[in-house]
Amino acid sequence: YGTFIPWFLTQLREFLYLVFLLNFSVGTFNLLPMKPLDGGLILEEVVNYRITDERRKDFNHTLNWWTRPLPMGIRCWISRRFNKLLDFLHKHELSEVRAQFIVTVFSYFLIIVLFVLIIYGMLPGILKMI
Repeated sequence: YGTFIPWFLTQLREFLYLVFLLNFSVGTFNLLPMKPLDGGLILEEVVNYRITDERRKDFNHTLNWWTRPLPMGIRCWISRRFNKLLDFLHKHELSEVRAQFIVTVFSYFLIIVLFVLIIYGMLPGILKMI
């Protein structure tokens, strides 16, 4: 077999590394919170999320179940903080129009940042050609 197997394994390792790197890069880019990408859809769902009374009871029940082993004073402190957070989120719910505006502005901002970074990365090559 000589040198074929070590050469083949080296090439296979480099190929799999490049496949991993490309897959990771595409997945990471897809998570950017810009509207046409999956991250933008996730951001839109998070901004539009509503906390109903039934969901709030479920949150409190789960919190109480997970904090059962803790002393009562610590449980009360955690529950009070968590309920303040839920109250804040409930009082500051966004309308559909406002949420859509926030997602759109954030998407445009990230697109502009990406465009500037692409131009900045290409600038040295362009200057060398001139």
